[in-house]
Amino acid sequence: MELISSELRGPAARVTLSRPESRNSMTQDMWPELVGTVERLAARPAVRALVITGAGGHFCTGADVAEFATVYATAELARRSSAQIEQAVQALGACPKPLVALIRGSCWGGGCSIALACDLRLADDTALFGISPTRLGLAYRLSDCRRLIRAVGQSTATAMLLAQRRLSAREALAAGLVHAVSPAAELEQTLESWLRPLLAGSPAALRDQKSILHAAMTGDELLHRRADQAFHDAFSGPDFAEGYQAFLEKRPPRFPDLQG
Repeated sequence: MELISSELRGPAARVTLSRPESRNSMTQDMWPELVGTVERLAARPAVRALVITGAGGHFCTGADVAEFATVYATAELARRSSAQIEQAVQALGACPKPLVALIRGSCWGGGCSIALACDLRLADDTALFGISPTRLGLAYRLSDCRRLIRAVGQSTATAMLLAQRRLSAREALAAGLVHAVSPAAELEQTLESWLRPLLAGSPAALRDQKSILHAAMTGDELLHRRADQAFHDAFSGPDFAEGYQAFLEKRPPRFPDLQG
């Protein structure tokens, strides 16, 4: 059985974590496999967005605790395993195309890390969010803490990490952890309603906007300069010429990257 499965659904590809018997907990081998799957799909010109979800009614409960005795047996193995997970989450965040987390049921620990690496997070009303590494004698890594704080703020992040506060779907929406919540039977329709305008946009502009958003959340001057350059270059690009002409003519744009 594939532990990471994928399928093309028009311009939006779907990646599914497929260990439903363990609520899609991630084995050590699954982290690079997830990144490889996302990168292969993102490299296809016809794919303009990717949806990450879980099989069997749950999103992901993070790293597989059953492996801990092996992958964290020594300090060196622990460092290597932790670095592999961090590299995977960073790689997801660096995907040039929009990532959407489609969340049902449990979204805990490393599952929240995966969701936070996505650009949009849509949940149904069964979703439950929690991050409690302190129960295992561990802490949440710095890069993950930064993403969490950006999403929910210092107060809620502190409650989740120190007091092991779990958030229902509605609480997660109020906190800013997810962008939308719908009844379980309507989650796919909610996804479609978010994908439709996203996919109607310029592929080049979406790539630029994602890189600019990323630069805005860092103090990296090189990223800032690249973001400014991408912003200015767009005015002389074919997508802008088509976009404003379509607006004036009151018709849907036909962006060059979408043709053929």
